[in-house]
Amino acid sequence: MQIAGILLVFAMLAFYPPATGRMILIPLGGDPAEALSFAVGGGASLVGRGPFAGSVVVDGHRGDFVNTLYRHHILMLAAPAAGCGATA
Repeated sequence: MQIAGILLVFAMLAFYPPATGRMILIPLGGDPAEALSFAVGGGASLVGRGPFAGSVVVDGHRGDFVNTLYRHHILMLAAPAAGCGATA
């Protein structure tokens, strides 16, 4: 049981979005364009499509738009360099 807890913590840390850098935005039941609009309105720039349907990769400061994304049910994850999808 403890090993499972430790693995869960490491998985959460691996996908926790950075304070500054690339992040994957995944709209949970919403419009992908809306997710991008909120992020760009907060100062982020579009990097490209994300690896999941409707997701996008942006580059910016998490604190500038995290509250808006949270209120609109948009999941934000770290975007590792490998597997981020095609560039726009």
